[in-house]
Amino acid sequence: MFEYAGLDPHLLNQAGGFGSATGSMPPPDSNGTGPLTEMPQPSTSSNPLEALSNIPGAEPLSRVNLLTSIPMLLVGLSGYVLIPASVAFGRRVVIIFCSLLATICTVWAGVSTSLQSHLAARCLHAVGAGAIESLIPLIIQDMTFIHQRNTAISLIWASQVIYTTFVIRE
Repeated sequence: MFEYAGLDPHLLNQAGGFGSATGSMPPPDSNGTGPLTEMPQPSTSSNPLEALSNIPGAEPLSRVNLLTSIPMLLVGLSGYVLIPASVAFGRRVVIIFCSLLATICTVWAGVSTSLQSHLAARCLHAVGAGAIESLIPLIIQDMTFIHQRNTAISLIWASQVIYTTFVIRE
């Protein structure tokens, strides 16, 4: 919300809280579309979503919510394309392509300057990340005997939980 409204999110950390940060951003352009020089005054409501929706120049919350809903939908739907592609072209080719797609889109999302560009990057990244959800179980089935599959799939899911719990949190 702050990034696409032209506000520095670090203004929230300054002494005095939400409404007292001034002077740390460059002044607006001559047409008034540049970054704001001070934070908007907080809403009197205790609802934080209402306060976010009152930021001048911010995208509507309904568009910001698309940053989670559409990519999650595409992670699920990408299996309908990736599984037949892995049968046609091979699992290794599809996994490498999806890894490259996810890496490129991660960089794109990191340098995006608009909500629309960021959303497009996240959607394409979700297609690349969909390979994890759909192809890794197939690869495990190819690599293990039938009596070992439950253990192997459990280890993969547990390793993802451990990774997200300990590595990403730091």
